Amino acid sequence: DRFFTRWGTRAVFFGRWVSVARVVVAWMAGIDEMPFPRFFFWNALGGATWATTVSLVVYYGGKGAENVISKVGLYGAVALGAVLVVGLVYMKVRERRRATE
Repeated sequence: DRFFTRWGTRAVFFGRWVSVARVVVAWMAGIDEMPFPRFFFWNALGGATWATTVSLVVYYGGKGAENVISKVGLYGAVALGAVLVVGLVYMKVRERRRATE
């Protein structure tokens, strides 16, 4: 109750950005009896900003990929993607090794 009294609107807004939090925050808002108009406004605002952000990132990411493919060719783009995947796998393996030590 104390958390939701102080941070409720922010939790509803940012809860739209995290998949599991979407459901939990909505339930907590109902349990804490947040007024529906306030919940609806912050939930809708969070959803709209999330959708706008994801749409812009994907759109401009696609434009960037198009530029890379046009400059270095399809094989160059595939090679770059492979290097990125190998780098991420290497970082995860190193992280797990450190955790077990």
